[in-house]
Amino acid sequence: MSTNVSPLCGDPSIIECRQKTVLVELKDVSVSFEQGSQVLQGIDLTLCAGESVLLLGASGCGKSTLSQVIAGLLPRSIEATVTGEVNYAPAVLQSGGVGIVFQDPEAQFCMVEVQDEVAFGLENLQMPPAEMDPIIHTSLQQFGLQVDGSATTTSLSGGMKQKLALACAFAMQPSFYLLDEPTANLDPASTQLVFEQVEELIRQGQTVVIIEHKFDALLPFVERVVLLDSTGRLHRTGPTLQVIAQEWEWLLEQGIVLPEASGRTGGDSYTQADTLASAKSSAPVAALDHGELRYGAKLVWQELTFTVQSGEWIAVLGENGAGKSSLLHALAGLKKLTAGSVQLSGKPLKKLSRADVSKLIAFVFQNPEHQFIYERVIDEISNRMVGDRQPDPEDLQLLAEFGLQNSVELSPFALSQGQKRRLSVACMLREHHRLYLLDEPTFGQDARTQLAILEKLQQLHQTQAAILMTTHDMEIVEQYATRVLVLGQGGLLFDGLPDELLRDRGLLQAANLFAPRLTKERASLRRGEAFPWSKQP
Repeated sequence: MSTNVSPLCGDPSIIECRQKTVLVELKDVSVSFEQGSQVLQGIDLTLCAGESVLLLGASGCGKSTLSQVIAGLLPRSIEATVTGEVNYAPAVLQSGGVGIVFQDPEAQFCMVEVQDEVAFGLENLQMPPAEMDPIIHTSLQQFGLQVDGSATTTSLSGGMKQKLALACAFAMQPSFYLLDEPTANLDPASTQLVFEQVEELIRQGQTVVIIEHKFDALLPFVERVVLLDSTGRLHRTGPTLQVIAQEWEWLLEQGIVLPEASGRTGGDSYTQADTLASAKSSAPVAALDHGELRYGAKLVWQELTFTVQSGEWIAVLGENGAGKSSLLHALAGLKKLTAGSVQLSGKPLKKLSRADVSKLIAFVFQNPEHQFIYERVIDEISNRMVGDRQPDPEDLQLLAEFGLQNSVELSPFALSQGQKRRLSVACMLREHHRLYLLDEPTFGQDARTQLAILEKLQQLHQTQAAILMTTHDMEIVEQYATRVLVLGQGGLLFDGLPDELLRDRGLLQAANLFAPRLTKERASLRRGEAFPWSKQP
């Protein structure tokens, strides 16, 4: 059966759903791509005007693909084989009908400067130029994007790019909003800001579809949840609070959530203080001395001085744009310092060859695609063209540990964003290095796959390898890190133990960080309790 993409029209039996106008209607829809197996199977789903929908499922189950069908991008703009019937209301098909935020914001940018990127959508709405400037300014301010409008999109950090994508979508005031992991690269304060914006849209009666692994804070106000299983089938849909409570065991089974006891366990033989004390007795793996970095006239940070010891697990924290990724790039020699110096294993970085640096350091980029060089997953993990030869069993085992055993013959670029991230981490873990630099290694992961990555890093840590990773997840910091560096205000705000940081409420606020906590919503779900303030049946 071929896909029937047609506008919904006058038949009240079709366009009315619970006294609401149907925007999108999917009937027995399946999707497959040329290189891969079937992603979605037999989806029946209706989206009505004014609904808010939380789309949940394990990493790689097809959530982004389903969102692209709902938005009308697939198969019209993204090549795929789609069977079944898809019907759209005229409001969806018109220019600016859907405000989309992709999981990878870089994939939706098409202009050089920030202001032009926001203006691009407005121009497609044929808005007079004189009316654009205040809207552009307001949209950027709405998401705390404090940059000059003439700044280039490529100069922004990953989190700032995500804020720009949100600003572009909200500026158009579309018929409905489709947000795919909109907070994956955001600091805790910015994440809260986005959730508040989503809540306000819902209170205003706007249509919102959101994919989000950090979904706790969304539970109180998102009306409906859609659950996809690992095979791309619709498991269940219904009132959010009711379905989440009733399907908690299924969510655990799928790895979408984890049991309360996770992360560092009592069986671990080290403590933060012990690890830091023992590390200081050995030679530094890396050292930054009075480091300074500028982009033109803009100061990123200055006077950064610290060492990295064997056996340390250092979390690099800070608000979006604080220079966390730039710090990792500088330590690896991928960015040149404006002032100061870097040493690796006691030798000046500038005197080491790229081969020497590669032996010492493994680097995981914030955008996984920036490190892929092969056209097959098996070649990428093997770091060579395998061809028709038998792959290394250890490489296959590593792929299986990261849930990629069924993706061996696929292109790395054809994977979901969560799968790309796991492949990029797996490739860097294949060979042993003294220092692992990882830029947001757990973004885009469900609870199970995030834990799989962290457990592999924990194994490395126990071999006395040094780990330096950027993250916005304060629970990871609390459970795994032995030391924390906090960047902000153009310098180093904190260098010490995680427990000390988490007790410093003033610093947490200043750096847009918040102490980790188990929300009352998830705590109630774990106990199987109903929400006392919920209006859901």
